Amino acid sequence: MPASLRTTNHFLQAFGGVGSKLGQTHSKPETETPLLAQRMASLIKENMIMNQEIPRMINHVGLSVPDLDKAIDWYQKILGFQVLMGPYEVTVGDSYGSRMLKDFFGPDLKRLRIVHMSMGNGIGLEVFEFIEPKSRLPKNAFDYTRGGFYHICITEPNIENLVKRILDSGGRQISQIWEIYRDSGFKATYCQDPFGNVIEIFTHEYGSVWKKQPSKNVPKKS
Repeated sequence: MPASLRTTNHFLQAFGGVGSKLGQTHSKPETETPLLAQRMASLIKENMIMNQEIPRMINHVGLSVPDLDKAIDWYQKILGFQVLMGPYEVTVGDSYGSRMLKDFFGPDLKRLRIVHMSMGNGIGLEVFEFIEPKSRLPKNAFDYTRGGFYHICITEPNIENLVKRILDSGGRQISQIWEIYRDSGFKATYCQDPFGNVIEIFTHEYGSVWKKQPSKNVPKKS
């Protein structure tokens, strides 16, 4: 049996295997890449010398959608994310995994579907379709005043092309495409996927946009 399938089966066994159904599963090696390990070792050494806290890495982002299959198809075709594991369905019972899920989400959770995906830089996207209780879309998904996380950001040099693909596939463009500061070449815009989730697009890697920019470039109140 392939290692990826053994990993998947062991995971489902933790949830009692009740109501679990696997789709096509693609798995990457379980060990960290040498480059990532080297980077972490460098950070540890650097911060130990400077007596600073080590910058943590984002592990994954969790997303709730009303239709998991449509979400998988959209995130694969439009953003190129890869499926690592799933999709699978879990009916919450009395198994170890079920007790964990009820502790995470509360006692009302009865049934859900999950898929684990990977973005281009190895950060995960964990997509949930809650069945009982059922997933629902908020009236205003872009409620930036409510507090908490409210968008993810994708790096895409050809920003105009990605915006067009989002629009052609049922998504929405919230804002125009803007230069973050004039004559910089750094562009950004806000969009939504077909399920209302907010996706910002940057043309450049985050650190190159914001690190040590002259104060004259920082956007100011008009």
